[in-house]
Amino acid sequence: MKYPLNEGTLTIPDHWRDDSINVFTISESEGTNLVVSRQKIPVELSHSDYLNQQIESFDDGLKGYKKIAKHNIQVDDATGISLEYKFTSPEGVMHQLTSMLIKGQQFLSMTFTHPGTMTDHQKKGFMDIVNQFKFDQQADTDV
Repeated sequence: MKYPLNEGTLTIPDHWRDDSINVFTISESEGTNLVVSRQKIPVELSHSDYLNQQIESFDDGLKGYKKIAKHNIQVDDATGISLEYKFTSPEGVMHQLTSMLIKGQQFLSMTFTHPGTMTDHQKKGFMDIVNQFKFDQQADTDV
């Protein structure tokens, strides 16, 4: 598989799976970032069961987890969920928006993190990024 990076392209053997994580930061904002991760959905799980499992992992794994909002979303013909929540980390309270998308057997998660409380402007900026996302034509088969 060809894996493009800003710096170049990796050629990865076909029997490897892409479970990579990309992290983007805003230079003028300490602690604010966007993390993109991907996984192949196990064939034994339905899409809704997989999404529910992901949501439960926040409650189980994040100290002081408090859900603020949850919405169904559709981006580039993929269905998913947008989840807004806060939790407590060693650095203090973190506010996150996570958009989880499924296309075929491909699961894609985009999480925007901001220390403290996000403004409506920040939330809109993140959702603009999510809504402009376009899946590769091979997204549901190449993982």
